[in-house]
Amino acid sequence: MKLKEFIILAKKKGYASGEAKKRLPDGSRRIEFKKGAYSYVDKYKGSREFGGKETVKFEGKPVWEMEYNGKVFGKEKKHEEIYSFLRECLRRVPESAPYRGPKSMRIGKLEYENDWNGNIALFKGKESILENGKKVYSLKYSGKELVKK
Repeated sequence: MKLKEFIILAKKKGYASGEAKKRLPDGSRRIEFKKGAYSYVDKYKGSREFGGKETVKFEGKPVWEMEYNGKVFGKEKKHEEIYSFLRECLRRVPESAPYRGPKSMRIGKLEYENDWNGNIALFKGKESILENGKKVYSLKYSGKELVKK
């Protein structure tokens, strides 16, 4: 399995899956996935305002990472609806750019937008969710390949 293939699989099995996350004593959450020689960890903290880091290791050595931070705007009761929509978008991670979700997606009144540049070796981007044209979620991310395996 190649790095890009593993990243895509890990992202679909990670936060996008909606599976339970391990809560740590410091209040952060941790999602782990392993397949073959690869392992993936997504560790993040916060809900309304949040930040985190995804790390991929190959044979125990870090080979890829992505850091992110973002915010949900508006009423607290809307957060689960927004995060549910976000997980649906993240399950559609594009093979050509396995960082977050697709360039754009719409379901009902919610619209997802994702703009990035670079490649798996070095990239950055930002994503937004709009509800009826009004921004309700925003996230910035950047990452890089650490070593060629």
